[in-house]
Amino acid sequence: ARHVCLGSGSAARCNRFCFSDADCDLLGATSQCVYGVVDSGGMEIPGFDVCSEQCDVLADTVCPATGEACRLGSFTGHAEIASYCGGVGAGGQGASCATGGASACQAGHACFNVTGYGSICLRQCRFPSGTPSCPVSTTCTAPSGYPSGVGVCIPS
Repeated sequence: ARHVCLGSGSAARCNRFCFSDADCDLLGATSQCVYGVVDSGGMEIPGFDVCSEQCDVLADTVCPATGEACRLGSFTGHAEIASYCGGVGAGGQGASCATGGASACQAGHACFNVTGYGSICLRQCRFPSGTPSCPVSTTCTAPSGYPSGVGVCIPS
């Protein structure tokens, strides 16, 4: 009840219907009511929204089953960062993500605009310390709005 199957083939998954972010609270703190359901013609069905996937960017156990990676991002009309399953690219630490955003980055990496570097993929780390940690010459820093305990490896 209150779920719909979205996607097709091996990428199909059940998503919870929602009318507000509070409807997604039972999934976890980073799940929000952010996706609109679209019909077979690609048109959004008004009033039919679903919760984003509750996933952990540091463990990433939910999204690989669909060929995607756990991501964190801002959605229009939402003050909080939400988790979701998104595309996976080849970009590792320091690779450009100017084209493609987070989907240009490997799993476990996020796309940030870093002064002096431009838009680059940054490895996600356990903040302030722990596993996963940062490579040499980088520092684990917690971006504003990120969930507690999650940071990114900023070049030092």
